[in-house]
Amino acid sequence: MRVLILIFIFLTFTSFEKELYPLDFSFDQQELYLGYRQSKVNANSKSNPNILDLEKYYFDLRHYTEFKVSQERYMSLNSKFKSKFLISNLNPSSEFDFEELYVSLSPTDRFFIDVGRKNMRWGTGYAWGLIEKFNDETRVINEDNQFKNIFLVQFFQDSSTAYSFVNFNSNSNYALKYHQTLNNFDYDVYVFNNGKPGVGLDFSSIVSDALEIHFEGTLQKGCLTYYPTNPTQNIFLWEQYKNNSSIYGQFILGGQYTPQPHVNMIIEYFHTSLGLNSEDYKLLELGLNESIKDNKYQQNSVWRQFLFEGHTHYQFAAYRQNYLFFRVKKEELINNINLAIALYHSLDEGSSMVFPTIEYQISDNLIGRGKIFIPIGGSETEFKRFYDVYGLMTLSYVF
Repeated sequence: MRVLILIFIFLTFTSFEKELYPLDFSFDQQELYLGYRQSKVNANSKSNPNILDLEKYYFDLRHYTEFKVSQERYMSLNSKFKSKFLISNLNPSSEFDFEELYVSLSPTDRFFIDVGRKNMRWGTGYAWGLIEKFNDETRVINEDNQFKNIFLVQFFQDSSTAYSFVNFNSNSNYALKYHQTLNNFDYDVYVFNNGKPGVGLDFSSIVSDALEIHFEGTLQKGCLTYYPTNPTQNIFLWEQYKNNSSIYGQFILGGQYTPQPHVNMIIEYFHTSLGLNSEDYKLLELGLNESIKDNKYQQNSVWRQFLFEGHTHYQFAAYRQNYLFFRVKKEELINNINLAIALYHSLDEGSSMVFPTIEYQISDNLIGRGKIFIPIGGSETEFKRFYDVYGLMTLSYVF
């Protein structure tokens, strides 16, 4: 952070044409957020509450402030500060940090550089983000983004062609993007390394005033996924895939349909070869059942470790290999009330996660939201295994 401030101060008094420009200070937005959440709990915890120490509920108070210092024409210092206080059934905690803090430079009208901690959005998928490397969980289920330090360079050749390079956390993780717009068709080509090298492609097209279609896909060499193993009888462990020469693919195909004002529908199909196949998932079920058998998980042994790592390695709606997502949203259902219903469905074993969301505009500055997560399926299916019914209620005040 100190380095970014020093860079900004230095550049404030040094322009590319040896001219000085006045500074502009602005508070773009401030938000006070109060939330209560009933957290996810492993289904087995209903009868075995001591399996894992999980947060069953928490109150969450956050304050966001967006502040910007800019110098006319070519540079700015951007920040988003977050203060967070958490009270749960476990230990209370607090956090004070910058979600975003970066310097933006624009030496010309076509050349841009961002350095620092910044949230970015690449790719065309809605419910999943394959090319987006900045959020460890799906955008829909997760309320917190995972922010990283970046070095981003963008060059716009013209209004339809652009080149981008981003480096994450000052290490070997990087991504290159080529963007092209052709009439109503946009596409991007990627080369990246996020632990494993790979390539990607996405596109979106406006078919009509009401219909949009999109695609996002990646191929990568090697895999960092953990999978369950049974090396000896009744002993289950987790190991990382060791075949780094294989090619693993993922893709999203979907679209949005807006038949009338204030009504929007989204549907997506997601396939990933990184997810557990039927044989892997069968071993998972055997291992979890053996872990809770005769309270074995209470011992300081491999059983509790297997159960714990089963949660640690779980990735929402990417654990298996084939999924569907559907969402319908109606704005202004009644005065100042918006309603949305979304569904994740696992095609491999038939379980679903449904979550209706209601939003009420209490005043010009105050918004109330409520969301309920409802898992559907057998007790040994993905969503019933890792989730119970839980809810989220928030009040957000923007000033």
